Amino acid sequence: MKKTAIIFSVVATAFALQAADSSVTFNNNVFKGGDGNNDPAKWVKFDSTFGALAGTGVVNGAAGAGSYVAQLFSVAGGVETAVGATANFRASSTTQPGTWSGASRTLTGLAPGTAVDLVVKVWDVAAGSYAAAQAGNNLGFGKSAVFSYTQPVNVLLPSDTFMTGFGGFSITQNTTPIVPEPSTFALAALGVAGLVFLRRK
Repeated sequence: MKKTAIIFSVVATAFALQAADSSVTFNNNVFKGGDGNNDPAKWVKFDSTFGALAGTGVVNGAAGAGSYVAQLFSVAGGVETAVGATANFRASSTTQPGTWSGASRTLTGLAPGTAVDLVVKVWDVAAGSYAAAQAGNNLGFGKSAVFSYTQPVNVLLPSDTFMTGFGGFSITQNTTPIVPEPSTFALAALGVAGLVFLRRK
């Protein structure tokens, strides 16, 4: 009897912990248009800074483009917190341009039935981060509008965890060159050179 009670307690605790978290399907290829194909309103597209690629869905490996990832963030009080890992966009040979290869993401500590604000950011992996891509050197970046998401308390269908509030957006390139900050040694050398110049005068 005691053993049964312990097992029941462990199961109940596990269920309670699981119930404390929500999940969301971090994919934008699950939305279909009237023709049964991917809904272009949910795509991530190249803007006019990409020339001939402008208006087409973001893909990896296309001429004139880079290699892109998407990242989900929760937004609270103006603070953005990454949710799970990044997801890669599909190769240029895909039949689903503008979509990434994602999976379920856990919204830790957010109970089902509770609304949360989310945003999706995209950037060129060559930059290393969204902020670095945003800084310049022709590296693509962009983000969605903030949207609300609520996982139902009882998930009955796969679509119950889709990011229905998500809207597609375009990525751009900042053509401003990134000027590296001078190193400490370079500054020291300039200082010494300045002193020598002043002494000669």
